[in-house]
Amino acid sequence: MADPIASALIGSIINAIVDSAAAVPPPVVPTPIGVVRALPAEAKRGWMQPYGFGEVIIDGKTYRLSPATQVRNGENMIVMPGMIRERVMVKYTLDPMGAVQRIWILTPAELATVDGVQERMATTGASVSPWLRD
Repeated sequence: MADPIASALIGSIINAIVDSAAAVPPPVVPTPIGVVRALPAEAKRGWMQPYGFGEVIIDGKTYRLSPATQVRNGENMIVMPGMIRERVMVKYTLDPMGAVQRIWILTPAELATVDGVQERMATTGASVSPWLRD
């Protein structure tokens, strides 16, 4: 005579294996393309690199960060200034005291349209890189 507990346990294991094998995989959710950002017309463009606590270097000039500085990444999410570890192309605005107030890290698509680069590319047939090199 078979042990009822062992039979129930083996039956549960077999059912779990069959159910998991027959399960439909979850649908693939497409990655959102991103939010189209409207960067202010008065924002300046430059290469930014981190420098020290409360400061950044943009195009060779050291700027203090405003106490209310916002740094937004390519997905338009706020990131801490200390999280930026490499040189990046940005658009930025200054507050009345000359400190950096807002920073937007540019995406490749935004790089192609920054400051009329797209129009110059269309007329010359050049790639993005020659226009954005320092």
